[in-house]
Amino acid sequence: MIGDITIPFAPAPVSPVWSALRVLLQAETSRVEQITAASGAADRILSIVRRGQIYESVYDLSKGTLKEPSKVLLRDSLIELYRSSLDLLASTATQLNGQESWATQFLTTLTDPNQNVVSKNAEACVCDSTEKNFELLTSLHSPLRRIDDRVVQLLDCFEGMGRGDREHAMNYISNVQVDEIHVAKKELRTEGTCEWLVQHPSFLRWENPSSSSILWLNGQVGAGKSFLTSKVIDRYRSRPKDALSSENDEDFAHFYCDRSLVGKKDIKSILSSYIVQLLTVSHHRDRWHKKLLMFCKNAAASRRSLEISECERFIRDLVNTCPRSIIVLDALDECEQRSRTQLVSFFNNLVRDSDRPVKVFISSRPETDILELMDTSSCIQISTSDNQKDIETYIDLKLGQVGLSPVWKRQGVQDLVRRTLLDKHDGMFKWVQLQWDQLEPLNTETDVKQRLKQLPEGLVASYEEICSRQDGHASTILMRAAMWVKWAKFPLKTEALLYAVKIAGLSDSRAA
Repeated sequence: MIGDITIPFAPAPVSPVWSALRVLLQAETSRVEQITAASGAADRILSIVRRGQIYESVYDLSKGTLKEPSKVLLRDSLIELYRSSLDLLASTATQLNGQESWATQFLTTLTDPNQNVVSKNAEACVCDSTEKNFELLTSLHSPLRRIDDRVVQLLDCFEGMGRGDREHAMNYISNVQVDEIHVAKKELRTEGTCEWLVQHPSFLRWENPSSSSILWLNGQVGAGKSFLTSKVIDRYRSRPKDALSSENDEDFAHFYCDRSLVGKKDIKSILSSYIVQLLTVSHHRDRWHKKLLMFCKNAAASRRSLEISECERFIRDLVNTCPRSIIVLDALDECEQRSRTQLVSFFNNLVRDSDRPVKVFISSRPETDILELMDTSSCIQISTSDNQKDIETYIDLKLGQVGLSPVWKRQGVQDLVRRTLLDKHDGMFKWVQLQWDQLEPLNTETDVKQRLKQLPEGLVASYEEICSRQDGHASTILMRAAMWVKWAKFPLKTEALLYAVKIAGLSDSRAA
C-alpha cells in the first residue's frame, strides 16, 4: 500500500521494477527463510536501479549515440544488469513456492557478477573523465597565465601611484648605490677563484639557518678579502626572486666600506643602507614603507636625518619579520675608529637578542681593536691563508692568456714564474697582481729571470718601487695626486682628483 502511494514520486525507471517487486512481496512467504530472501532481493535490486540512474545521469548515457568506448561499454553493462535483475524478479515468485533449499541459493545469487562488471566499466569512465579534465586544465594554463600577468601589471600600475613617494623616502635614508659597487668588484674577480670560502667547513657551519652567528674573515692587506666578500654576496644576491615570497625566504643586505670616500666609512651611512636593502624583501614592507614615509616627512620638516639609535631599532625590527636575515660588511677596518666599535657592538647585540636567525659576515684586517671587540662565543673565524689555490688559478690564467710575448710560451719560463710567485706571495693576492704587471711586458727569458731575482718583499716595497720608476712628467703628476689626497679637507672622488691635477698642470705651464 505504501509503495503504491509513493511510487508516482519516484524516478521513471522504478515503476516497472516496483510492479515486479509487488508481485514478489504478495507471494506466499510463510517461512522465515523465504521472507528474508524476498526482502534481500527487493533491497538489492532497488539499490542496483538507483546506482544505474546515477551512472546514467553523470555520464549522460541516455544519448542516442555515444562516441567514447568506455561510455558505450558502461551503458551495455547497465542494460545487461537491468535484464538480469528483471529475470531474477520474474522467477522469484515461482520459486518461493518451490523447493525449501531455494532461499539459500537465492541469497547467494544476490551478489550478481554483472555488478562487478558495471563497477569496472564505471571506473574506466572515471579515468577518461579525469584525463579530459586534466587536458582542459592544461589548455587553460596559457590563458590564465596571460590573465595573471595582466593582473600583475594592473597591480603594479596602482602600486606605481605611491612608488614615487617610497623611492623618495628610500633616497632620503640612503643613496649609496651598493649594487653598482658590487658589480665593479665582481668584474675584477678572477673567474674560478674564491670558491674555497663558500665550501669551507666554518662557512657552512655559520650558514646553518638554525642559529644566529658572526663569521669573521680576517687577513692582511692585499690578501683579496674584498673579492672573497663579493663571492659571499653573490651567493645570496643571486637567489631567485620567486623564493623571496616563500616561507623560507630571507632578508639580505651588504655594504663595502672605503675610508677614502664620504658616506662609506661611518656607522650611520652603513646602517641606513642596510635599512633600504632590507625593506626590499621584508614580509611587511608595505607597513614599513608607511612608517618610513611618515618618518621621512617629519624628518624633512625638522631638517634632520635618521639617528644611529633609530637605524639600529629599524634593523632589529626588520630582521624579526623574516625567517632568516643575512648581513654582509666588507672592510670593517676601513671604517672610522669610533664607527668600528659601534658596529661590532651592534652586530654582537643583534646576533644575541634577535628572535629570528641572523647571520653576519664581516671581513677586515686583524686590527687589535677589532680582535678585542669580537665576541668569541658567537664568532667563527676564517683566515685568508687558505687562498693558495686562488693564487695558483690567477697565475695559470695569466700565463695562459692570448697575446703574450713568445717567451711566455716556453714551459720552463712558465714553471719558473709560477714557482717563484707561489713561494714569495705570503698570502697577498695583490702582491702577485703587481708582480705580474711588471713581468708581463718582458720579451726575453733573461729579462724574466733577472726580474724574478729582484722581486720586492711585501706590498709597501712594491708600491715604492712603482713610484720610483716614474720619471719626468709622470712622476710630477703622481706627486700632485698624492699631495691632493693627503691634504684635501675631505676625500676626493676620482673625477675631482683628475680635475685638480689638471688645474695644477695648467698653472705650472703658465708659470713657465
